[in-house]
Amino acid sequence: MKELEILLNRRWILKSEDKELYYRVRDAVGEIRKYVTDKLGCQIIDNSLLIKLEKIPVIPEQFMGIGQFSSKEEYVYLCILLMFLEDKDEQEQFILSQMMCLWMMPGARSYMKIQGHPNIL
Repeated sequence: MKELEILLNRRWILKSEDKELYYRVRDAVGEIRKYVTDKLGCQIIDNSLLIKLEKIPVIPEQFMGIGQFSSKEEYVYLCILLMFLEDKDEQEQFILSQMMCLWMMPGARSYMKIQGHPNIL
């Protein structure tokens, strides 16, 4: 069960970064998957690129999240900002109008309309 400990301590195991570890854990995934599903309530994602243990809590606790956020929309803004920044290099500059292009994505607009903001865009 050393492989389970590895999955618990790492965000993911990328095949491109450590092939030996990737194949070692992949060989043990069948045994680990049953245990983490039954005992921990987690899922294992494994494909040809990576292996990841989804460590998402079943019941959200008070300490989880950002205390200053008062609505779901603020989390949507944060996620869109993070999506935008994910593709940027560390020192790459950008202007805010570039980020606003993400608002034009159908998913962002439909979420806001579902939440009762029909004129958000």
